[in-house]
Amino acid sequence: MQNFKIHSLLYLTISCSEKKSLENILLNGLGWELYSKSNISKELINQINYKKNLVDSELNIFRSPNSKTGMIRVLEGDDRIREKQRSLRWGGFEVVVMYDIDKLFNKLLNFDNFIPISPPENYDFTDVNSNIHRAFSAILPGGTHATFTMKITEPKNRLFPKSGSQVGHIFEIPLNTSDYIKTKKFYEEDLGLIKILEAISNNGPLHKSWKIPVGENYSLGIFKSSGSNSGLGSIEIHGCRKIFLDKEIMFDDSLDGGACIVTFAVNNIIELHKYLKILNMKTSPVIKLKEAPYNGNLTFIVYGPNNEKIEFIDFSKT
Repeated sequence: MQNFKIHSLLYLTISCSEKKSLENILLNGLGWELYSKSNISKELINQINYKKNLVDSELNIFRSPNSKTGMIRVLEGDDRIREKQRSLRWGGFEVVVMYDIDKLFNKLLNFDNFIPISPPENYDFTDVNSNIHRAFSAILPGGTHATFTMKITEPKNRLFPKSGSQVGHIFEIPLNTSDYIKTKKFYEEDLGLIKILEAISNNGPLHKSWKIPVGENYSLGIFKSSGSNSGLGSIEIHGCRKIFLDKEIMFDDSLDGGACIVTFAVNNIIELHKYLKILNMKTSPVIKLKEAPYNGNLTFIVYGPNNEKIEFIDFSKT
């Protein structure tokens, strides 16, 4: 039995060349707030293995008002380059919308660098024990894919995420892979995330959404951290053949453009680090970082099955 527990999805880091533009969308488009503001330390640069000289530059985290999970950390850097149906590794984010999703879409059309992919429409996932929801997608600064989702019905086996604001927190982060089984094993069995949905099909709604040819296997699995119902943040694993994924362009373990690091709060971080070393996973050392949001807590990064960067922060004081 594992002696650690993944508690919650704290935030997604987005690398972005138009940093101020993304921050403007978060603040004035989504109605989010600035959660923390700090300068990048040399220790943090070493932890995320970032090659750009950004020591002492500004690092901001934004959140849906008063939310303790599903935030966004904005880092000045490269944008995501998209060529295929699906991006490689972390694919963006999905936030909950509580009401007036069509008005939100029309509002966001007025923002620079908000590039709509699809207008609001209804999606029916009841055949895989999910729900009917209304959603739209767009590309944000950084080349980051964002989905905005409002429930119409409740899923069969849980309650849909909710928020006290019109645009709430990130509740799911997609992870795209050509090895669904290996990736699923790591998050479900090794990290202990809990499966709340799984669907494998050769002709499903995601084939249409992502322009995957009918007849191709497409796997979807949603695995949550702790908490009841939809939990305190989930990883949404998408599996398809490599020909439908963007090519590998990350060198020397530097950061992907756009969505690049997912950060979890964890109970018993030392035990988690020991366990991942036993599994021969590549990890950074466990260190203390002073700047927000670490605030003196222990932290480290592990490289997942697809070389995706996952950051953990000790939950004892988070």
